[in-house]
Amino acid sequence: MNRYYFLIFITSFLISVNLQALENEDDHLDRCLELATNGSEYGFREPTSIEGITCLGLSKNPKYIPALASLLKKESSDHVRFTVIRALSWMETEEVTKYLLMTIQEDSYYHAKYCAALAFETIPDKRAIPVLEKYIHNLEKGERSAVIVVLEGLSGQDYSHLQLEDISEDTNVKKLTTKAKSEFKLGHYGSTLHYINRALEIEPTNQNNLFLKANALVLIKNFYDSEKIYTDLLESKFPNKSAVYQGLGDLETEKGNLAEANEHYKNALKFKDKSSK
Repeated sequence: MNRYYFLIFITSFLISVNLQALENEDDHLDRCLELATNGSEYGFREPTSIEGITCLGLSKNPKYIPALASLLKKESSDHVRFTVIRALSWMETEEVTKYLLMTIQEDSYYHAKYCAALAFETIPDKRAIPVLEKYIHNLEKGERSAVIVVLEGLSGQDYSHLQLEDISEDTNVKKLTTKAKSEFKLGHYGSTLHYINRALEIEPTNQNNLFLKANALVLIKNFYDSEKIYTDLLESKFPNKSAVYQGLGDLETEKGNLAEANEHYKNALKFKDKSSK
């Protein structure tokens, strides 16, 4: 075969193969999009919607950002919203910043918020700085240290003053509890947990401290652990059942479950009336 025509043939063949590969990739991503938006949240192995969302994130194709962002609605499960945030963070583009910041500020799932915060380690968008500076007060020691690294990378400033002190050798429960209550009043719920957790390591059955811990957990959107503590307190001899029901009502309000919240508030009033008689 003439060398000239042979080169034309090879070039045409390679172009054809590459086009076919692109078409196959597009078909694959279209299937992922269908799963992400219309798949089930439940499955024997992995929910199909989660598979689709993960697939779109791994593609790092920014054209799928709007479709992924549309799944960040409140009625989506915690699992779905967390997976969406993880997928958006893989895009590593400032186009996703508004969705990440919205999650940190408004989402009701602790792990989704934390995942969104860590995304700014690879997305150097300075709009995140004031949001992270506020959010960091809701974090405990380990998570706080990780977000401080992100903040320092974004701003070039030193945030070591926001690190929590080492209290691993402190055995003064009264002092630890007082510090926890002071931090709670300031709205620093991560710091509250830092001190109250140490107090509970020393006196694990102190119900007043368990109640304070549950209240702080609600305010950092850790609903699972807070609900467990409230439930245990209701089943115990904790005297202030009214306050526990009030806490459960606040928890359900934060989750957007207003009917359940109303039932808890009714119980809070019922027990308050009993104690006042």
